[in-house]
Amino acid sequence: MLKKWMLGMLLLSTSLTSNATIISAVTADMLAGMEVTVYFGDGSSDTQIWAATGVDSGAAGSSDWNLSLTGDTFGQSTTVGVWYLDNLGNFDGIVGLDINASYANNYFDIVDSIIGTPDSSFGRPFYSNLGTDISHSFTGLYSAPDLYSTLEIEWEDENYLDVSEQLIFGTDTDMVRAGIDNKPVPEPGTLLLFATSVLALKRFRSSKARK
Repeated sequence: MLKKWMLGMLLLSTSLTSNATIISAVTADMLAGMEVTVYFGDGSSDTQIWAATGVDSGAAGSSDWNLSLTGDTFGQSTTVGVWYLDNLGNFDGIVGLDINASYANNYFDIVDSIIGTPDSSFGRPFYSNLGTDISHSFTGLYSAPDLYSTLEIEWEDENYLDVSEQLIFGTDTDMVRAGIDNKPVPEPGTLLLFATSVLALKRFRSSKARK
């Protein structure tokens, strides 16, 4: 009976994996729900939720700042598919930016190659108009080697984004949809280990009962 159950668990894990769908053509409105946090020079921060603002466009922000995007995140031209961060009125300056796209079931696709997660297509390496004034990193690996949940940007040394200044950058996202949920599904090896542990526990209990 347990052998049949173990086989069933392995088949289930395979079906869950194949049930996940990756959408590589993502427009700004499809990012609705992701979390955007801006850090200021005085040590404070502000977190807002990305919302669709029109057909293929979206934004997040407050009276102090605004992050916006129009079009496909892969980038269609020098203006469409490009991210814009504006300091609208914080005189302490913007010193950091975090974007957690996983809240919208999206992940940053950073590999400009077919070598990566199946169906994710080509990604887009990060670039910006500020060069070495900023540093960036991708964290929260979802699927190696290309899909990450969070983009983190920091201003280097004493640099910051002053009032009326603008950060322009490019990075791609893919959307992940699954029949059960949008989190990475268990690997067959993990489920096999669990099933084996259950089997060992049952044998241990049976041996104790016979004594």
